[in-house]
Amino acid sequence: MAALPDYNMRQLLEAGVHFGHQTHRWNPKMAPFIFGDRNGIHIMDLSKTVPMLHQALVAVKDVVASGGRVLFVGTKRQASEPIARHAGQCAQYFMNSRWLGGTLTNWQTISNSIKRLRELEEMLGGDGASGLTKKEILNLTRERDKLELALGGIKEMGGVPELMFVVDTNKEAIAIAEAKTLGIPVVAIVDSNCDPDSIDYPIPGNDDAARAIELYCGLVSKAVIAGIEESSSSAGIDLGAAEEPMSEITASMVKELRETSGAGMMDCKAALQECDGDMAAAVDWLRTKGLAKAAKKAGRVAADGLVGVSSEGTAGAVVEVNSETDFVARNETFQSMVGDIATVALGTDNHDGLLAADYPGAGKSVEAHVTEMVGTIGENMTVRRSEKLRVENGVVASYIHNQVVDGLGKIGVLVALESTGDTTKLEALGRQLAMHVAATNPLAATIDDLDPAETERERAVLVAEAKESGKPDEIIEKMVEGRLRKFYEEVVLTSQTFVIDGETRIEKLLQNAAGDVGGEVALKGFVRFELGAGVDKGEEADFAAEVAAAVSGS
Repeated sequence: MAALPDYNMRQLLEAGVHFGHQTHRWNPKMAPFIFGDRNGIHIMDLSKTVPMLHQALVAVKDVVASGGRVLFVGTKRQASEPIARHAGQCAQYFMNSRWLGGTLTNWQTISNSIKRLRELEEMLGGDGASGLTKKEILNLTRERDKLELALGGIKEMGGVPELMFVVDTNKEAIAIAEAKTLGIPVVAIVDSNCDPDSIDYPIPGNDDAARAIELYCGLVSKAVIAGIEESSSSAGIDLGAAEEPMSEITASMVKELRETSGAGMMDCKAALQECDGDMAAAVDWLRTKGLAKAAKKAGRVAADGLVGVSSEGTAGAVVEVNSETDFVARNETFQSMVGDIATVALGTDNHDGLLAADYPGAGKSVEAHVTEMVGTIGENMTVRRSEKLRVENGVVASYIHNQVVDGLGKIGVLVALESTGDTTKLEALGRQLAMHVAATNPLAATIDDLDPAETERERAVLVAEAKESGKPDEIIEKMVEGRLRKFYEEVVLTSQTFVIDGETRIEKLLQNAAGDVGGEVALKGFVRFELGAGVDKGEEADFAAEVAAAVSGS
């Protein structure tokens, strides 16, 4: 059975799916799908969007697998291009200019217009126009172009579709009404100002953001392809031929790149062949070709356990202790152990020193105590990593995201601020910065601290993207520098905009704080530990419990 496309809540958050309309424009029928509001904007409940999107994709795949056709409908400006492109990629049909009243309910008339379009294409494409004047050819060309714009996406459809996918139910109300009249099921994006009652498979989410629309269309297109593959497989057609290497590029490598980048199978194969099997280079290649919205970083993989922090004036430590299941992470004995290890880390200089240090009241080292606890609790546990920050004058502030008990949670952050000013005010500033770091996950404190390899890699990708535009070299250089500045604003802490006020750069925030705390404030460093980051457990993270904090911190 062909697999549905993979997606997770992180992708939805990054695409802005959770942003609704202004609260005064809402439809009360959408109340069950709204998490809350922020700054007068409704926030969609992504924990409900994820399963409803899955149901919709299953419906799309099942319709196509049974031989049905899907009509993509989206005539608003930001939806027009992705609707046409993704419908074309999966060999389906689309309406992306203007919905003509009666397109479905008066198919016979529409068929006559399509027939006229074909006649014009044949006439203007062959020798039929040889006996016409320039004015006649111009008029016929205009007529053809007008019909192509209106009907080009459905001229091969041959009849009404078996399912309709719609972006913006308010704008496409006539199309939905025609589908309901004919009993055609509708999959649609329903924003906070929409009526979900008339939709068979509603998907609560932002229907205005270009990135969100790109994500929806891509997932539906992949679900269609999965349906086609399933239909072909049941008919005895082997699309994959044999599981054999593709010029040193294996099928498993292609699958991994598809999951990472979201690009098509053949594009992933071409990227891997072009880059001699180098996965990271293949992701960059896809980005330069515009074939994937590849992430700048590998992403986050789920693992169980807890992150613990301990801070005391001018010093702070953070540790990550992993367990096999979340059940153990909720165990009071395990939680107490992680808290004790975080406290011990305050008095050590590095991770090896922490493992060798005495565990409080146990008469043995931290490492030996954890080994003993494995036998007691019955699960494998490891002190995976630890780090410590210290300043001469000032504070090391801490913050725990999704706190389970005091000092323990899923994300732990330390921020070191050097200053001779008021430590109470400095502590409050440091905690706010730690919350910012938890929300934005910067790669470095300053541009100088950023790994040169990371900068060069991004520059290479940006140069390749810019060269695709065909502009002169001097323009390309300016484009690259501008995009590189934007990259710094995304990944460098001091260049980022403070999430709490949404206006002030962190660098400026630190300068402004000098007057308040009574002394210059210098950012000496930060540490951010995210539970399970980089640990391969073969399953996706569940971000449903983090939506509230993600919204309040963004």
